[in-house]
Amino acid sequence: MRWIKTPEERSDTLENPSVSLAAMLSGGQRSITGRTINAQTAMGLAAFWNGVSIIAGDVASVPLNVYRKVGRSRELETGHPVYDLIHTMPTEMLSSVAWREASQGHLLLRGNAYSAFDVDGGGNVTDIVPLDPTKVTRKGSNYIWQSDGARETFPAENVIHIPGVGGNGIDGWSVLKMARDSLGLSTGLEESNARLIANASRPSGLLTTPNKLTPEAATALGK
Repeated sequence: MRWIKTPEERSDTLENPSVSLAAMLSGGQRSITGRTINAQTAMGLAAFWNGVSIIAGDVASVPLNVYRKVGRSRELETGHPVYDLIHTMPTEMLSSVAWREASQGHLLLRGNAYSAFDVDGGGNVTDIVPLDPTKVTRKGSNYIWQSDGARETFPAENVIHIPGVGGNGIDGWSVLKMARDSLGLSTGLEESNARLIANASRPSGLLTTPNKLTPEAATALGK
């Protein structure tokens, strides 16, 4: 089995249907170092974790309000039907801060953030639920969510899709995929240094010589 790939084999992008985003994030893809990179291994890097958590936390801490345009100014519109959803609690199990923090985390790691919302018979939004990007695919103007045998299709007008940087401007590129070799190198160096420290900074191995060492030479070599 060959883990090291040629540049041509590693040049796949999200447009390549043979490499699913879900497979890459669940089991991960091997970097050129041979290490598997997925959300768990990447977030195991302290610097990467801090970057994601700081950005996601800062974005989530900013109040999200609804405003009504008044001439050239604006006024806070607390009576709007979606005000309580986006400002306080988009769904009964999730606060607005947690929803936005999770969505920003999805965007930073996976390149896309999705949230679906339900509409009642009167056309009012009743709740907003974040969707795991690894379980969402886009087909035409619809978004398809699949998980554990369940499947649901959402029209585009019922989905909040925030893409990150991407080639087509619609679907974002996964940071884990695009930077997997860099992340693989970082995880490898961290593991290597940790093992060295655990071994009291002594390299493993044996030094041999075809010549017979005198007691004095053996003593000098051990120093």
